[in-house]
Amino acid sequence: MTATLRNLRAYIEESRLHHEGYLHESTRALADYFMKQNSFAYLAGEHGLRVYSKGIYRYGGSELIRKEIYKVHPTALSDDISELIGKIKNVTEHDRSEFDSNPNELNLANGVLNFSTGEFMRHSRKRLNLIQYPIRYDRKAKCPLILKSIAQWHPSPTQQERLLDQSAYVLMKEDFLQKFFIHYGKPAAGKDTFLNVLRAALGYWNISSQSIRALSSNRFAPAKLAGKQANLCGETSRLILADTTTLNQLTGGGMLTAENKFGQPFQFVNHAKLFFAMNRIPKFENLDDAFYRRIEITVWDESFLGKEDVDLSRKLTTPRNLSGFLNELIPRMRRIHRTRRLKWQQSFTESKDRWDELAVKDAIGRLDHEKLGLGKVGD
Repeated sequence: MTATLRNLRAYIEESRLHHEGYLHESTRALADYFMKQNSFAYLAGEHGLRVYSKGIYRYGGSELIRKEIYKVHPTALSDDISELIGKIKNVTEHDRSEFDSNPNELNLANGVLNFSTGEFMRHSRKRLNLIQYPIRYDRKAKCPLILKSIAQWHPSPTQQERLLDQSAYVLMKEDFLQKFFIHYGKPAAGKDTFLNVLRAALGYWNISSQSIRALSSNRFAPAKLAGKQANLCGETSRLILADTTTLNQLTGGGMLTAENKFGQPFQFVNHAKLFFAMNRIPKFENLDDAFYRRIEITVWDESFLGKEDVDLSRKLTTPRNLSGFLNELIPRMRRIHRTRRLKWQQSFTESKDRWDELAVKDAIGRLDHEKLGLGKVGD
């Protein structure tokens, strides 16, 4: 039995609560006991308590309390434990805005890095964090394989910088650009592998993977973005979509109303950066200036079909490579934070012209495909 359990059993026995079969008489004292053993946080609107562990306030605080009490006091009443948890909620309640409040800090696997000053700090329960990336900070690490792959995908230095800038931006907490990112190109061009690198850097718990179609037509899909750092969706086929309203709202910085299936509607501000990979341009029925202002298009012209390295994603996302990748991105984060834009960010006119050009090219390719008798390309 652990020291914590021995102490808890001794406390309950001294209080003679086990004779009564419930904990009601001393919930305040028990709340103090658990708060000395752990650091809890309750976010308004959430169901249970969070508990601090390894640099982050994680779900599971309420479950931890119930488990510890039932181990030493099996006859405790559930309602009395709920009352105990309620008292701890009252003492540890925080607004979500109090968490991850410093936009320059990155909570990493082995500490907290301020990318603006370069200061690296130990984890602390006093620092309220909900977001943590599975990257270890190692100032000496490099990522030659990631940089080599980016150069193969995009021989143009400008396009290489675009990918690195977007990678830096997706790791930043701020989302001031009001952009979503389209990665368009041939199959086996490297788009999904690039997104796999971003997934590994962010951590699966910090991302969602809703498609453009789902976000545009499924009323439950936007709720999946709440509390996430990014929405990374792989290859998207050509689709006819109703409108662009939801995409514009998700990148507008305003309050959204969403709901989970069988759940109650709730409001949130989306901070997840939207990335979509595709080899055909979706067809929207109501393209407008708000849409063109928000899109940032990267075209992937190379193709490695038949020459793919099926292990490339694994090779690129080793802990050492990810640490080196972070080092590549830190100076770019500083610049983006200072200038409030990407180095090669597209203008409204550039985005509109590029989107319309690709849409026409797609349409011509579709017609040629059908005229050659190769079958109909479905929408």
